[in-house]
Amino acid sequence: MKKLFYILILLNFNFSVFAQQADWNEKLLLKSTQVYLDQFAIQPLRSTLIGQEFGFSGAYWDYTDGEFHTIQMPEKERNYGFFSYGNREVKGWLIEGYFRYQNQKQDSVGWKQTRNVNETPYYYGNIRRGNWRNEIFNSYINASKFFFGDKLGIGIGVDYSLQTHSRGNDPRPLINYYLIKPKVQISYRFIENHQIAAGVQILSAKERGSVSNFNQSNDSFGRSEYNIYTMMGGASFNLLRRPNYELFDEGYGISAAYYYTGENLKISNEFNYSLSQKQFNRRGVEGSQRIFEEIGFYDIDIIENKIFVEYQNQSSVIQAVGKLQVSQGTDFNNLLVGNNFQQDDYSYGLDIFYTFKNLNNFNLYSTINHNTHAMRDFNASHAYEIINFNYGIGAQFPLKVSKKLTFYPELSINWNQNLDQIVNIIPNQINVVSRSIMIPNIDYFSSEFRQIQATLSARYSLGKFDLNPVIFGNFNNFQPLTTLNSDYFEIRNTQRQTIGFSINFIH
Repeated sequence: MKKLFYILILLNFNFSVFAQQADWNEKLLLKSTQVYLDQFAIQPLRSTLIGQEFGFSGAYWDYTDGEFHTIQMPEKERNYGFFSYGNREVKGWLIEGYFRYQNQKQDSVGWKQTRNVNETPYYYGNIRRGNWRNEIFNSYINASKFFFGDKLGIGIGVDYSLQTHSRGNDPRPLINYYLIKPKVQISYRFIENHQIAAGVQILSAKERGSVSNFNQSNDSFGRSEYNIYTMMGGASFNLLRRPNYELFDEGYGISAAYYYTGENLKISNEFNYSLSQKQFNRRGVEGSQRIFEEIGFYDIDIIENKIFVEYQNQSSVIQAVGKLQVSQGTDFNNLLVGNNFQQDDYSYGLDIFYTFKNLNNFNLYSTINHNTHAMRDFNASHAYEIINFNYGIGAQFPLKVSKKLTFYPELSINWNQNLDQIVNIIPNQINVVSRSIMIPNIDYFSSEFRQIQATLSARYSLGKFDLNPVIFGNFNNFQPLTTLNSDYFEIRNTQRQTIGFSINFIH
């Protein structure tokens, strides 16, 4: 991991160490530029479609606390780390590189003995709360180039992640995880400024964990708070103790895209379909016999479509982003000999951004999103469906103090409204898992809230590079529905907030 880490540091440094155009440095922190970089293209050809060379690096710190959270979320969380991002031309190829290192501390997390409890119905959990120390390294690289008179475009890329997760009190898991996802995209420019593209990606990820007790007094023996549950989705579980587990994730994706890159008008439409299968196994030793158990498989189908439109003239920039995502997950449980768990998610939304060039690039934006989340556990006779509507407004108002100094204050407010909640749980089927996890989750996902996000960013020119200090805050005020399904949130405070800062460099 360390060798790859240093290679990517050098790679990103070489991409972005050279002095860049002053006008692009000035534009980089504008809301319209950030939206374009994030939304115009996400496939490997994006390095060429961005069409600019730049570098952006920094270090960050943030802290989250507040009582309104589920038992599987930390009461407090602290993150710090550093990152680098750049786009650079090398021998005719535009190469985009990114890496991010995150050191994470999470306090008082319950019912969690694996890396992520939301990706699959299969995971280890136990009642006793614990504190986690995690190291996360994420990176990607995209390279693209056009051939034959800019008719044929080729983009290649790879996403890579390495993670280590550990808990400091019994039971103590030690977890190692890696992910690699190579991608290829080919485009054809059939008319000037018009191109169509197709791509493919392959996913391979592995997670291995071992759970141990180091309590010297051995008081964990026979105590229920030390029990390791093998979760099987919803409220289903198995209590047979196995100290080790492994989770394999294999899959593929295909994509199709259309890009129009005119002088004043830019349009993109990217469609992606992905299918992955997660396999969860338990391992252990009994005497001289090694135990290997295939607990189950979880298949996930995801369909995504994103449309981006940008129009600009001398006085304004108008941008719109429309998104649609449909996700369906189905398992095959070997212990229950059949399908036990299903999860369906459906969401769509529209974001609109308007920039006034004549007002120092003052930007107004709004967002609306509709989300449906449904889950069924047939073995435990638990099912629910939650429908939410989210909307918000925001503004960024750049203030140029001098030739060298510009401030970029930004403020946004978002609201979440619950439209419907359908819960179908047979009372005599309620168990310790449904009381502790599933039913409080229904109340949490159905809660209405107001979210205020505030950011103050500045850019100070130092010649060959620009300094970009940032402070930010995210403040949430939740309002549970009048009728709660459990008493978990009855006495809890309704606040949850994040504050942080970063020191960045544009180079």
